[in-house]
Amino acid sequence: ITSQSQKNAINLNYIFKRNNLVKINKKFQKKYFFNIVIKSSGSSSVAKYVYIKNESISHISKEMNKQMFSGKKKYDELIFAPIYHAFGFGRLHSLMTNRNNIILTDTYSISNFFSLITENDSINGISIPSKILSSILKIKKGVLIKLIKKKIKYFQVSTGYLDVSCRKKILNLNINLFLNYGMTEAMRSTFLNLKKHKNKIHTEGRPIKGVKLKIKKNMLKNYGEILVKGRNLAYGYNNENEWKRKFVGNFFNTGDIGYLDKENFLIFKS
Repeated sequence: ITSQSQKNAINLNYIFKRNNLVKINKKFQKKYFFNIVIKSSGSSSVAKYVYIKNESISHISKEMNKQMFSGKKKYDELIFAPIYHAFGFGRLHSLMTNRNNIILTDTYSISNFFSLITENDSINGISIPSKILSSILKIKKGVLIKLIKKKIKYFQVSTGYLDVSCRKKILNLNINLFLNYGMTEAMRSTFLNLKKHKNKIHTEGRPIKGVKLKIKKNMLKNYGEILVKGRNLAYGYNNENEWKRKFVGNFFNTGDIGYLDKENFLIFKS
């Protein structure tokens, strides 16, 4: 969390450390164009520091809220993910900019998930990584599934592919599912409201407003590497040359494989 002085110095007031806000006081005598630094390794094991602009976070949060929430109904959303990671941080920011309430936890086990759902009557929305949700849906505990069906109105899922069988299970419970494709460098590139687009259950949705996707196609196939540009892109890495190598023209190359259908919905391959 940062504040900019009039002398083009940045005062770093707080950092996230082990899921807690820690106050620090340190000045960098240099002009910066980013506001948040998130450590990420993505699909590799090599850690990198991603520089993110407040305006990017604010834009995607605003667009997410528009598509997720309408009317006067309020929700109490459990963020079942670390807020020092891009997914949890993005959900925290979105919820802080609207009228809904936030419930946090620092333990991400299935047993703690069960305890939270059982003991907290107010929870009616959940943001959760796809891998954890997939594991929960495979549990043969009727009590847990009944609780979810009774209390939860929606799941907001990102950080990995959620297979179609899990998506169908959620819809069969009469719970809505909001899906995104993205990564720390290009947060929330797409959005899918599954109840609204049931016939697109196999997709990750369309690009959000202000974001454009393009496919760097393999000559023999209709799919290829997913390229992104737009208002959701990060400012860069701590290694500037590594960041520059990620671009094809002015598009960021995610390294993921997919294709766009005729209605501009993204189908993720790998």
